[in-house]
Amino acid sequence: MTTATATKPKAKKIKTAFDSVHPEAECWPMLPPDKLAEMADNIKARGLDEAIVLQGRVLIDGRNRLRACEIAGVKPSFRQWKAAKKGDTVEAFIDARNDKRRHLDESQRALVAERKARLKAGLSPIGETPSGADNAGLTAARDEAAEKMGVGRRSVERAAVVVEHGSKALVAAVDAGTIPVSAAADIATLPKAEQTALVREGKAAVAEAAKEIRETKAEERAERKGSSKGKGAGKGKPKPESEPFSVGDAAAQKRWKGLVKSVSSFAAALEKAGVVIDGKVQQDAVDVMVRVGKPILGKRATTWTVGDMKAAAIGSAAIFEVTRVSYAGQRK
Repeated sequence: MTTATATKPKAKKIKTAFDSVHPEAECWPMLPPDKLAEMADNIKARGLDEAIVLQGRVLIDGRNRLRACEIAGVKPSFRQWKAAKKGDTVEAFIDARNDKRRHLDESQRALVAERKARLKAGLSPIGETPSGADNAGLTAARDEAAEKMGVGRRSVERAAVVVEHGSKALVAAVDAGTIPVSAAADIATLPKAEQTALVREGKAAVAEAAKEIRETKAEERAERKGSSKGKGAGKGKPKPESEPFSVGDAAAQKRWKGLVKSVSSFAAALEKAGVVIDGKVQQDAVDVMVRVGKPILGKRATTWTVGDMKAAAIGSAAIFEVTRVSYAGQRK
């Protein structure tokens, strides 16, 4: 028995009577492909029963209906927006139409709130915040948008991480309601290719990766707290080495930890066997590991102490040392 595989419906581009989509309308998510396909089937069978709304040559309502018409091959109808009463605004109309028809969860609404806040602050709804941006204005806009969308301020902060650093696939998954914004904010700290790969693996893979990232961050905080308590605890005691060295995602962290353990064990074994490791070679190894480790392991997520670095570097120095021609003269 064969099973049918869902395919993305082909759509024929329709010549329309507008030039652009209103930025406020783009703050709201599009329907996922399966829902668009259902709408297209309905339009194909019954026709478009609600015209797409324009203000001049700007589309303000009906992006999903337009897309469904393209899929169904049905010519859409348009109408111009008119204020129902004095004081009505296009922005209020857009919000009312989307909020009335859509049953969005907290995560989806948080993304909408973040996009609306960025627009109010004069920023693009997507992408990283420019270095010269008005942070105070953006903060105030987020507070207002969070209240308007009925979501917590923390949810909007997480949405900000997703909007700024998330891959297209990750943002789309939150928009579709398949991944919560809390997990997406954790995943957004990874390289975009890894984010997309996790989204393709599914919700369970995203949740597991997000859990590992949170656990790692908790360990870092505990380590930093322990280091700060140890400072100045007693005269003559060595200060803990806590200078940070950043590495990458959870999988890379495990590989790095394994490397530290293996080369440190190797160094200890050589030392026990009577091998003298030249100090300059050790320093060279530290330099090599910093240069090579950063691009391999990345710049995000985890902090390792200088002590970890030195342990790994000494082991690497031992490996370098035993391969040197001068090694024979280094035995006691």
